[in-house]
Amino acid sequence: MENFEKEYYWEFYLRDNPLTKDDANDCVAEVKTGPKTLRNEDIAKEIKRRGSETEYETILSIVSQHNGIIEENLLNGQSVMTDLCLFTPRIPGAFPSPTAQFNPAVNKLTLDIVPSKRMREALKKVKTISLGRKP
Repeated sequence: MENFEKEYYWEFYLRDNPLTKDDANDCVAEVKTGPKTLRNEDIAKEIKRRGSETEYETILSIVSQHNGIIEENLLNGQSVMTDLCLFTPRIPGAFPSPTAQFNPAVNKLTLDIVPSKRMREALKKVKTISLGRKP
């Protein structure tokens, strides 16, 4: 019996690299996304479409609670590891001394998001299609 594995593709455009002023031909890739962004409602519908016997509203509630728990822990400064990625709180920007306070003009609150081993392995399956220079 043959194994028919789904194929994945990322289409991308090339645009000028703003970080290398000395090389006029240097480019960076911009992955073509869309036409729509997946939301919790779409995820719940897909779970239902794949055969879940759980009601759509219940699935949506669980997905929303899952996201809320992740958000709450990140807001409390905790790292969160899911099957797909590791979220780690970070404060970039220089502090002028060891006693300096957070300065919103220089520092900001953000998250580093690193793919999990599962996601890194999955990304190896993606094929790419260059769409050339971005119009």
